Amino acid sequence: MDEYYNNFFSDRKDDFLNACKVICDVNNNILGTCFLWKISAGLWSIQWFKVFNQYANKGVGRQLLSYVLTEVKLDFPIILHTHPVNFSAIKLYSDFGFEFLTDNYIGSRKNDLNNSLDLI
Repeated sequence: MDEYYNNFFSDRKDDFLNACKVICDVNNNILGTCFLWKISAGLWSIQWFKVFNQYANKGVGRQLLSYVLTEVKLDFPIILHTHPVNFSAIKLYSDFGFEFLTDNYIGSRKNDLNNSLDLI
């Protein structure tokens, strides 16, 4: 995570800290985190979306993603990345209207969707 932060966010630390959202329980224990990041003109990305394992599949991620997506007025589209074996995340994202991208590359990142469809 440190390397990822240093490569993509460290030069905009204040923006990163302002964008990052956390969801907490009534005792202020952090349950998860997520934020939107504008990666280019008119293109946003869901970043650092993580719910601690003990809170997974309990609606915490759904609440957090709902808040993040409605918190700011965006120009669409929004993209995100997940792994093909993360079935609960794929279900959650599809419930929010996200669709698979079929391009061979998404920006500079190789899209391995076709290699993953058998797993999904």
